[in-house]
Amino acid sequence: MKDALIKAAGFIVTFLLAAFLIGRYVNRGSDDMTVDMAQASLPVVTIVLADNSVNTLHGYKNPVDLKRFRGSLTPLTKDRALNIHVSRYGAEISSLYYEVRSLDGERLIEQTEIGSFTAENDQINAVFQVKDLIETKKEYSLCLVLKDINGQELRYYTRMIYDPDFHAEEMASFVRDFTIRTFNKESAKSIASYLESDETGDNTSYAHVNIHSSFGQITWGNLSPRLLTGIDTTILEMDSRSASFLQQYEVEAGPEDLRCQYEIKEYFRIRYSEERKYLLEFERTMNEIFTADRDHFINDKIMLGIHDPKVPLKENAEGNVLAFVLNGALYCYRQSDARVVRIFSFTDEDNRDERSKYGEHDIRVLSVDEGGNIRFLVYGYMNRGRHEGEVCACVYYYDRSFNTIEEEICIPYGGSYQLFRHDLELLSYSDRDNHFYLYVDGAVYRVKLNTRQAERIADGIEMEDIVSSKSGRTAAWVNRPHQTGTAGIGTESGTGESTITLMDLEFGQSRVLEAGEGSMFTPIGFVGEDFVYGISGTEDLVPTATGAVQVAMHTIMIESREGEVLKEYNGNGAYISDVTIEGSTIHLSRVSRSEETGKLEQVEDDQIMSGSEEGSDKNVIVIATTENRENITEIQLTGTVATDSLQLLTPKEVLFEGGRQADLEGRSAGGGIDLGRICFVYAKGRVPEALLKPSEAISAADRESGVVVYDAGKYIWRKGVRDPEHMVAGIQTAADAVLERGETGTEACLDTIFALEGLPVLSGPMLSEGGTAYTVLSDSLEGLVLDLEGCSLDEVLYYVGRDIPVLASAGDVSFLIVGYDSKNISVLDPEEGNIHKIGLNDSRELFAEYGNGFISYLASDPN
Repeated sequence: MKDALIKAAGFIVTFLLAAFLIGRYVNRGSDDMTVDMAQASLPVVTIVLADNSVNTLHGYKNPVDLKRFRGSLTPLTKDRALNIHVSRYGAEISSLYYEVRSLDGERLIEQTEIGSFTAENDQINAVFQVKDLIETKKEYSLCLVLKDINGQELRYYTRMIYDPDFHAEEMASFVRDFTIRTFNKESAKSIASYLESDETGDNTSYAHVNIHSSFGQITWGNLSPRLLTGIDTTILEMDSRSASFLQQYEVEAGPEDLRCQYEIKEYFRIRYSEERKYLLEFERTMNEIFTADRDHFINDKIMLGIHDPKVPLKENAEGNVLAFVLNGALYCYRQSDARVVRIFSFTDEDNRDERSKYGEHDIRVLSVDEGGNIRFLVYGYMNRGRHEGEVCACVYYYDRSFNTIEEEICIPYGGSYQLFRHDLELLSYSDRDNHFYLYVDGAVYRVKLNTRQAERIADGIEMEDIVSSKSGRTAAWVNRPHQTGTAGIGTESGTGESTITLMDLEFGQSRVLEAGEGSMFTPIGFVGEDFVYGISGTEDLVPTATGAVQVAMHTIMIESREGEVLKEYNGNGAYISDVTIEGSTIHLSRVSRSEETGKLEQVEDDQIMSGSEEGSDKNVIVIATTENRENITEIQLTGTVATDSLQLLTPKEVLFEGGRQADLEGRSAGGGIDLGRICFVYAKGRVPEALLKPSEAISAADRESGVVVYDAGKYIWRKGVRDPEHMVAGIQTAADAVLERGETGTEACLDTIFALEGLPVLSGPMLSEGGTAYTVLSDSLEGLVLDLEGCSLDEVLYYVGRDIPVLASAGDVSFLIVGYDSKNISVLDPEEGNIHKIGLNDSRELFAEYGNGFISYLASDPN
C-alpha cells in the first residue's frame, strides 16, 4: 500500500511538472516559435546644404500628430530650394512628393509631387523648389513622402523655414570643422580662441567636457581618437544671427593597450557676424560602447569605462540578478551562473547602420524577479522589428528558462519620442498581477497585460500635478475642480478645493486625501515611498509684483502610503514658495507677506529631515580614477565574477499571430488637459521640462540653453537671439501721446502699450475698478499676456529685442522697459515724464530687490 501511494504521488508530481513545462513552452515559445528581430528596412533621407549633409530623417509608417511633434529645422536656400538625398537600403521607391503645413498641421499650404529626381545604385537625389506661398522667417512643417512599389507611403518630417538672411551653410561648416580640428592638437590651435577655459570646467572626466574645459580636455588628452563613422549633424534651432546644432558620431580612442569604441554627442550654440563666428556654448559627452566581453568584467566590477555615471540599474531582492541599460540596450548579469544577457538592442554585430543606431528610444526596467525573469518597457521610435517606423511603448517579458523575449502589449503614440518620454517618466509601472500603469496625454491608465484591456482611472491630470516614487510603486495626482483645460496659459491649475489620489500600484489600492473647503493641494514628490505634499488656502492667494495671483503653501505634509502622518511643517510664520527633495532632506524656499504692500518677499530658507530614506541598492555605480583615461565608471557588484565561465547570451523573440495593441479607453490627445497651455522647454534635442508658468519655463530654458514653445510650436522665448542693442520702434511717439495727458504710474505704462499697438483703450477705468496690470492687459490685448515674475532682467530683454515693451515694477513704481544696449536699459519713467537710461547692473539690482516683477506679451501669432 505504501509503495502504491509513493508511486501515485510520484506520478502526480511528474504529471504536474510536465504540464507546467509544456504550458511554459507553449506560452513562451520554443526554437520553432522564435525568431531574431527583423533587420531595418526603411530608407533614410538627409538634407544637403552645399558641402554638408544635415538633418538625417527617419521614416514613419503613419502620419504623426504635428501638435506633439517638433523635429529638426531645415532652412531653404535663397531661392526656396531644397536638396535631398535618399539612401534606399534596397527599398523600391516609385514616387516622391512633399507637403507643407502650418506647425500644428491644421492648414495644408502646398502638396506637390517631386517629378524630377535621379536614382543611381541605392541612392536617390532630388532638388525641388517650394512655392511662393510661405512667409519669410516663419516656421512650417515639411513632410517628405516616399511611396514604394506596393503603394505604402513612408513619411519624413522636419520643420522648415525660409530666410534669405540665413547663413546655414557657413554655420554648419563651422561646427563640423571645429569637431575635425579637435582630433589634431596642432590643427586645434586655430579653435583655441573660441574656448572659455576657466576654473568652472571639469577636467577630471572625458565623459563630459564643455566650453569651460581645458584645451587639452577638449582635444581628447592622450586618447588619440580615430573617427569611425560620418558626423551626423542636426540643426536644432536657427535664425539669421545664431543657431544650435547637435552632432553625433563614433570614435575609437584610448591608450594603445586599451583601445575602445565610443558614442559621441556634441552640442553647439553659435552666433554669426560678418566679421567672425562666436562659439557661445559647446558640450561633448563620451560613452564607451559596451560589448559585454570578458574585458568588461574584473573581480567584482563591471567596467563601463569612460561613461556617464547615470546608468539605470534595477536588481532583484537578493541583488544577484542585475539589469542595466547602456547605449540604448538592455543587459542582465546573473551572479549564480555567470551569464550576461543582451536582452534587447536594436544594434548588434550585424546591425550597426544609421537606422539601427538611431537614438530616439529608451528602455525602462519594470521588474526583476528572483528567478531572473525581467519585464521591461521599450518606448519611442522603433528602429527595426515588428514596429519599425512607429512611435509606441511596448512591454516585453524576458523568460530566463527559455532565453526568450515576448511582446506583451504595444501602445501606439502619435507624437514625438521626447514628449512620450516626458509622460512615461512621470508614471510607468508594472505590478505583481500583470497590470501596467502609465500616464500619457493627461490621463492615468491601467492595462491588463494578458488581455490587453485598458482602463482609464484618472484624467484631466496636468503634468505638474502627478508624481511617483523612485521605484514607481507609489503615485499621487491632484484632482482639481475645473479639469476642463480652458484656463489661460500661465494661470494656476485651479483655485477651488482639490483632492489627491494616492495609489499603491503594486496592490492597486488607492485612497483620496480631501483638502477641505477653500484648500488646495500641491504634490511635491516622495522620500522613499512616503508622500510629500503642500497645502494652501484661498486666503493664501496673494498678488505678485505683477498683479497676478500666486498660490503660497502654508503647510508641508509627509504621509506614509498607509495614511500615517509622519511630519507636518507649518512654515514658522512664513509661506513655502518652492520645495526640492534631496535624499531624505527636503529643502524649503520661503516667503512672507509684507505688512506694507501685502505682497510676498523672500525670507531665510529652511529644511525638513525626513525619517525615511530611499532603499539602498546592493549593486551600485562607483567612480574610479585612472592614469590614462581620467575618471571611469564602474558597477560594484555583490560578488566576484567567474570570468572563466562567463558567457554572453542573446535571446530570440517569441512569434505570435496578429497584434498585441492595447487601445487606451477614451483616449484623446490631451486627455482632458489643454496641451496649448503647456510651456514646453526644448533644449539640446530633449524636452527637460513641461510647465504651466512661462516664467518657470523661461528660467529652465535659459539654464539649458533652449527655447520655450506652446500651442504646437509657437515661441514664447528663445535663448540668445536678441540683437546687441535695440529700441522699440514707435515708442517715443506712443509715450509722448500718453504723457501729454498727464498720466502717471502703471496707467501711463499700460496706455503707452495700447497706443503702441494702435488700440483705443484706456486703462484708468479698469484699474479704478480693481483691475491689475496683468488682468487689464489680458482683457485688452488679442495676443498672449505673460506673467514673467521671477525671470531675470536679461531674460525679459528678449521681448524688447522683438519690439515688445516690458512692464516692470519696483515696489509702488512702474517702468516700461523699451530699449537696451551693452551698458544700459532705456525705460519710460512716468514719474519723470520721459524715456531715459539706467545702467544694466543698477537695473538688475533694482528689479531683483522687488522680486523681478515683469509682464510682457506676444502677438496672436508670435512666429
